[in-house]
Amino acid sequence: MKIINAHIINFGKLHEVDFNFDENLNSFLHENGWGKTTLSVFIKSMFYGMEHTTSKDITKNEKMKYSPWQGGVYGGSLTFSHNEKKYKINRTFSMKKNEDTFELIDLKTNKKSSDFSSDLGTELFGIGRETYGR
Repeated sequence: MKIINAHIINFGKLHEVDFNFDENLNSFLHENGWGKTTLSVFIKSMFYGMEHTTSKDITKNEKMKYSPWQGGVYGGSLTFSHNEKKYKINRTFSMKKNEDTFELIDLKTNKKSSDFSSDLGTELFGIGRETYGR
């Protein structure tokens, strides 16, 4: 599995940002507050979705913590390859769980794929969201 690129519409402080990853090691060396952790949480959220909680404590409510600072659509897309196929994940998030959206596109056919469910992180990596975050 290889991540090819990410497009963030709005996620925390990041707004309309594109990241293209090369085939080698990618590193991000930026000052504190640039958005490195936000990018890593975005990638995790693309693969696993975001946990829904009713907690108003921002340290325990990831959806609240990374909701767009400037408002607007909350989410983005991530393109990856797996077993010689390319896919694009499109996700949007809402404070209400039933309003989150997920779509997986097979980029060869440009049609929705059922190769993985919305829990594709667990299916791809063989580990759950909590273990991935460690």
